[in-house]
Amino acid sequence: MGAPVNDDQTIGGRLKIVRGGKTQKEFALELDISAPSLQKYELDESVPGGLALAKLAEKGINVNWILTGKGSMHILLPDDRLLQELAFKVFVATREKDDVSEVKRAKLLTRAYRIAMDDGLKAAEEYVDKMVDVLEYYS
Repeated sequence: MGAPVNDDQTIGGRLKIVRGGKTQKEFALELDISAPSLQKYELDESVPGGLALAKLAEKGINVNWILTGKGSMHILLPDDRLLQELAFKVFVATREKDDVSEVKRAKLLTRAYRIAMDDGLKAAEEYVDKMVDVLEYYS
């Protein structure tokens, strides 16, 4: 017998993770498919069709993650408030610098946003403050 497969290593396993504590029948209804179809997907006997994948996407589930296991389980949408705060911080921090192009500002904002998503707004603001003096890094 082979080594046990982690739930997130197959399409069926990832579907079970998304289903959570719901019954197959409940989850199948949410996806507009039959419970036997869901069971086949979870047993990796067949692959979810377009309708099921579209319903998963409507629920905020990353279809690429379902099919490949790559990326985040959830579709990540930018937090508008966080993005606005960071954009303001980047603008204020760089407005006195003549050599800062819009491209450099965009790169700084993108990196700061990633830091904010991982470590919080304070860490991102500290990063912006630190990087303003060395913006040639973004050339």
